[in-house]
Amino acid sequence: TEQRAIAPQRAHLDLATLLVTEIESMTPYIEAKQHYLMTEIPAILPSVLADPWLIKQVIGGLLHNAVSYTPPNGTLCLIADAVHDAYREYVQIMVADSGVGIPPEEQDKVFTRWFRGDPYQTADDWRLGINLYQAQRIVTAHGGRIWFESEPGRGTTFYVTLPMVV
Repeated sequence: TEQRAIAPQRAHLDLATLLVTEIESMTPYIEAKQHYLMTEIPAILPSVLADPWLIKQVIGGLLHNAVSYTPPNGTLCLIADAVHDAYREYVQIMVADSGVGIPPEEQDKVFTRWFRGDPYQTADDWRLGINLYQAQRIVTAHGGRIWFESEPGRGTTFYVTLPMVV
C-alpha cells in the first residue's frame, strides 16, 4: 500500500530542550536496566526548522531502541552538536549503545518498512518505538539524513542530521 507523504509542520525548534526532555522521559527505563547514560548536549544548539512532534518521535524511538537492544548494565550515549562542512551547516545528533549490534546480513534491511531486529524483543519492550523506516522518512522530509554504524556484540550508533536555519 502507498503511504502518504510526510508534511512536517515546521517551526523554530529548541533542539537542546527537546533532547533533554526525551532523555528525562526515558530515565525510568534506563535506570530499570541499570544503564550508564552519557550525554553531551550544548545548552544552546543552532536553530532548526522542524516539526517538534515528528522529531520527538525520531529521538524517542532511537533512545527506545538503544535501551531495548542493550543488555542490563550497558552504556548509552547521546551527543548533539553543530557541524559545518564544505557543503552545509547542520545539527548532528548521535545515539549510541553498547548493545547486541545489528548483524551484517540485516544491516541493509534496517530502514525497510517492516524491519524489526532480533533477538532483544523481550518483556522489557515496554513501548512500540517508532520504526527506523518511519524515522528515515521523517528525517528526509526535514532535509536531513539518518544512518548508522554497527558491530555485532559491541553496539550500534545512529546519526541524525538536520539542516540549520541560516
